[in-house]
Amino acid sequence: IKNPKSGISPFLFLGGFLGCAYMTKATALLLVPIPFVFLLLGSKQGERKWIYRSVAALGCAAFVALPYFLSQTGLAISDRDLIVHRQDLVLTPKELLSLPWAIWYRNAEIIWEFYCAYITWPILTLLGFAIGSIFLEKNYLGIGGIFWAVFPTLAIVLVAKGFFSRYFIIALPPLTILAAVAFEKLGIFINKLIERVSYFGNMSAPRKQVVAFCLLFFITFFDSFFLPGNSSKIR
Repeated sequence: IKNPKSGISPFLFLGGFLGCAYMTKATALLLVPIPFVFLLLGSKQGERKWIYRSVAALGCAAFVALPYFLSQTGLAISDRDLIVHRQDLVLTPKELLSLPWAIWYRNAEIIWEFYCAYITWPILTLLGFAIGSIFLEKNYLGIGGIFWAVFPTLAIVLVAKGFFSRYFIIALPPLTILAAVAFEKLGIFINKLIERVSYFGNMSAPRKQVVAFCLLFFITFFDSFFLPGNSSKIR
């Protein structure tokens, strides 16, 4: 995004990786829009080169995955769809048009239980702080990270009849990064508070940073900060 001299090669590599990812697992379809959203957010106003290169990337991804669709042997497992593999776990277009609110509510409820158990409340609180600061600062990389975390989850909520917690592994890398950014900002905030206390006024900057780190470190000992929550709630 930032290198004006970058040619089409990185985009072709991107397409190749996406094609290989799809041949590995159909869930990789949820990853496809993410890099192009980063390209859109990071492009200069009026810049259009990234659009043509993105089309080339998608064409390369389709080319890499083409043997999978042309294979006469098809899937080794019977009763599997070529694209989504398990149609029994996906709502049909007719079902989607009927607006199945009960299924959507159930999916959202289950996903929230997953997040509370696997990410834990303190990390979720940090994520809320991170999301707020990203929009206030208009940080396009942060907005892209939020899309990376939200889009796969939202897609699953909307189209899934049933799913497994492993589907949300896609959302964990951006959530981890966003939480780390928030944790760093919290450390800076605590450091500024320390500077206002007269007792620490004569301390050198490195010592103040050590005190801030120790305070944050002790916070991590709180119940379920980095450990999973009550696993009995997970279905």
